[in-house]
Amino acid sequence: MDTTGALILSDDGQFLHRVTSPKHHIAKTYEITLADPMDEQQQQKAIQEIFKGILLDAEYEKTKPAKLSFHDETHATLILTEGKYHQVKRMMAYFGNKVIALHRASIGSITLDGLEKGECRFLTQTEINQF
Repeated sequence: MDTTGALILSDDGQFLHRVTSPKHHIAKTYEITLADPMDEQQQQKAIQEIFKGILLDAEYEKTKPAKLSFHDETHATLILTEGKYHQVKRMMAYFGNKVIALHRASIGSITLDGLEKGECRFLTQTEINQF
């Protein structure tokens, strides 16, 4: 409820499994706003550790490598290929921070370009085939 952005809705379970399963390596891009500023040293530590994978609370294995980049002290982009429960928020909590706004900018090559908030559209056959 507290995340905005791209969603893919389908009644095709096999298709949704291909989109969401970490073994298919479909990138999901998130735009993050943090509660507390992170200085350059904190940012570099987070970038490096997230790239290697981190062990989140209540998990028995590290996250898959992900790519984190910062735009400024409180805004970042995170690209994941898995989707653990509240993963982005838990990853930032690992570094002592809290996500106050989270926006899924893309799923694979599917973006929100040309859509207003609340609008939807059908995927093209080319987009479906990418998965």
